[in-house]
Amino acid sequence: MNPSSLSRVLAPMKIGDIELKNRVFVPPHTTNYAIDNAISQRNIDYLTRKARGGAGLIFTEGIRVHPSSLRRFGLGGYEPEAQRGFERLADGVHDAGARLFAQVLHTGRHDGSEWTGMWAPSAHPWASGREVPHSLRTSEIGLLTRAYTTVTKSLIDAGFDGAEIHLGHGHLLQQFLSPVTNTRTDAYGGDYANRLRFPREILEDVFNTIDAPIGLRISADEMMAGGLDVDDMLQICHDLVEEFPIAFLHVSHSAYVGEYSLSTQMADMSFGTAPFMEYPRRFKKEFAGTPILAVCRVDDLETAEEILESTSADMVGMARAHIADPDLVLKMSTGQADQIRSCISCNQACVGRLEKTLPIRCVVNPETGMEAEWASIPQPTESSNVLIVGGGPAGMEAAIAAHDRGHKVVLAESSPKLGGQVRLIEKLSARERFGLLTHELERDVRTRDIELRLGITITTADIISGHYDSVILSTGSYPPPAENSRINAWNAINDPDALAPHVVIVDDDGGWAAPSLALTLAQKGRTVDIVTTMDSAFPTITVYSRLSLYPQLEKAGIALHVLSNVPDDNSAIEETLGTRIPLSPNVDVVDVRPQIAADGLARELEALNFVLPVHVVGDAHAPRSAMEATFEGRGAGYLVGVTIGDEWNGPALRAPYVDSSGGELITDLITHDLAKAGS
Repeated sequence: MNPSSLSRVLAPMKIGDIELKNRVFVPPHTTNYAIDNAISQRNIDYLTRKARGGAGLIFTEGIRVHPSSLRRFGLGGYEPEAQRGFERLADGVHDAGARLFAQVLHTGRHDGSEWTGMWAPSAHPWASGREVPHSLRTSEIGLLTRAYTTVTKSLIDAGFDGAEIHLGHGHLLQQFLSPVTNTRTDAYGGDYANRLRFPREILEDVFNTIDAPIGLRISADEMMAGGLDVDDMLQICHDLVEEFPIAFLHVSHSAYVGEYSLSTQMADMSFGTAPFMEYPRRFKKEFAGTPILAVCRVDDLETAEEILESTSADMVGMARAHIADPDLVLKMSTGQADQIRSCISCNQACVGRLEKTLPIRCVVNPETGMEAEWASIPQPTESSNVLIVGGGPAGMEAAIAAHDRGHKVVLAESSPKLGGQVRLIEKLSARERFGLLTHELERDVRTRDIELRLGITITTADIISGHYDSVILSTGSYPPPAENSRINAWNAINDPDALAPHVVIVDDDGGWAAPSLALTLAQKGRTVDIVTTMDSAFPTITVYSRLSLYPQLEKAGIALHVLSNVPDDNSAIEETLGTRIPLSPNVDVVDVRPQIAADGLARELEALNFVLPVHVVGDAHAPRSAMEATFEGRGAGYLVGVTIGDEWNGPALRAPYVDSSGGELITDLITHDLAKAGS
């Protein structure tokens, strides 16, 4: 795409008196990079990297106003010693050419400390079976009102250009606004004016104290029965904009509840690109004089340009797209669009890791959140001849990294095509965008001087006689053989039309394979049951995606049986409480089971006492996800020819990264080194 076709995206604008060089912003998103709830160097590196990549405006993730909104690795703004870290962040973002706004919030009933519990307007948990929150007393409401002002002022004093007060996403202030979550009978609950009282008092105090652009983050629609809809939020915003000098409206949607609404907040690849732009469009029409910021799964700048051209918004937010490629704007504006790595909206390494209280990472960009660590890897001491066996994501990442570090690279793949297992995944319903990962990796391989050997099965004799200096094995994994007249998952995916009219999928894996295959078969007219012995369906899929997956399965007529089994004779579905559903002999039963590492070549080399460096990466080490494959592949490519001191633990790069504050281990950059293991 020619930069001239991005005339709206690249056009400057102002929010209040703050000048922005373009109309792209990085919206707030949780990272889990904080240490002791204070901003870390990792936070600073992460956001300044995106500022250097060309975004006009950077938002911080939500900064908590009080310890009662505490979460592990979340950012707090209430401790006086936090100020210096925020000053360093402001300096870094400004030096990189962008503006910096804070998001200020209290999360309410879904976060809290072990000392205070969770705080909310009323004692309603955010989901069934979750902790009942503390219903705020009037004195505590006053305390939090002052806390919002104190924290916002401290951030502006630290050099931030502006801030947004979070009234959306089911956090505390939305909980007060919504009749579903606010069932108080005092002055802060009941009718519309009372439910609006707490946000109004906060804004009054903030605007009486602070002279800087302050906007609102809102959910235009809670997407829940009895909750706030677009008309409700338009009325709320009209009243607030009329009373206060609101600098902008940042229009999102959804509530933090254990139902479908939550899944829309970070919509995965099943939703399609920019699926909720009707909300900012409606607000843009109603608030002509107030800048409207749009957000949610804007995958590329072409889509951002279309949003601006259709007058749906004044600025466009791109969170996951900037995680995947922080240089997105810079590459587009300098004619390097063919080098962009696209977000595939898989939610595996960003949202999925947040749910485990882990720092976010990225399938597409292994350097996410570890920008300084990757930059610190020593340069190779000399150029090497490198053989990489396996052309899936791990192998292609390794080949690109090794080439770019100055090595001569041969990439061999037994299939006639690159892509590995992703070529199977992209055939499945609602998983097609996964193919973008390998298509772009193959693009990058083919634009480099990398020797490709496709349709070639590499043996130990080939490796020994090949005069290579280093070998990287990314040979992947394969499904276990099917038993009891069943069909393995790969065969079912490769030839779904050959399956019977009724298919039972036995899921012992817990990931995307079973539900995606089920949806694909249902679209082809099959009757489908999914059976699992697990106590919940698809536990390795992020909750955000599961909450939208269940309605898809229901709509497709797919029956789900948890804590159930199909006996070896395939005669029935045996459910938990003894219910037995007989199966016809004509039913096809598909086994979806954990895969087996294709590590035979590695074991043969070890048995031969092969002495050159051999790194085993991705599924060949252990079947896991695409995140580990790309991370380890790039790590192996970086390490070729590198001399590392004792502090790096030998020829493999292992866990040297401890935050300078003495905090927890950040991550491991690991390649699995046969030469070291066998020595």
